[in-house]
Amino acid sequence: MIGECEHKLDWATAVVGDRLVLCYLEHVKDIMYMYTRDGTRLHRFDQLGVGSIDAVFTRKHLHEVRSTPVLFNKVHAQMFFAQSSFVSPGVIYRIDLSSTAHDQDAYKLEEVRRIKMAIDFDPQSIHVEQVFYSSADGTKIPMYILHDKVGSARFSKIVFSYQSVNVNDGTAPALLYGYGGFNISLPPYFSLTHLFYLRHLGGVLAIANLRGGR
Repeated sequence: MIGECEHKLDWATAVVGDRLVLCYLEHVKDIMYMYTRDGTRLHRFDQLGVGSIDAVFTRKHLHEVRSTPVLFNKVHAQMFFAQSSFVSPGVIYRIDLSSTAHDQDAYKLEEVRRIKMAIDFDPQSIHVEQVFYSSADGTKIPMYILHDKVGSARFSKIVFSYQSVNVNDGTAPALLYGYGGFNISLPPYFSLTHLFYLRHLGGVLAIANLRGGR
């Protein structure tokens, strides 16, 4: 089977043939890999951006041919999963795992359904960056920093000030959030409150992962 590594294993599921898909929490983001049962890594799914995998569904079906389990139907080589992020409430993807090649282009993501928002919002308009800073004992702590890509914005009309702000010169308001209780990390999650702050108040949001990211 697959040996332990430095990152936290969130879940594992059997897929087609002798293959397994594993999801690790690496530096506060979910990363999926495909392995064989003898521990050989076949593929890393790098197509996904920074986010959290919230649900997964697979169908495993083997057909005996001369006592050898082989894939006989592509329907049983599909994997569905849902991913959310700082800029998306959720997208359902499908992957066809029937390919015997394991290069980066072997497994194409197909978007099945995207949760729509009742606001005019482009996810590409928000800059998401991960940095690492040192704690008192020198441990590197991951932190996400988010802001509008435009770099500057005007306060919304619901507040009394209309002054211009800029995320690059220190004039933008900054909100720092962190939680460190009960060994709980803060992986990427969607928040309309955060989006409103970033888009309409021109602010910078920093989320410090005080419990690390495994």
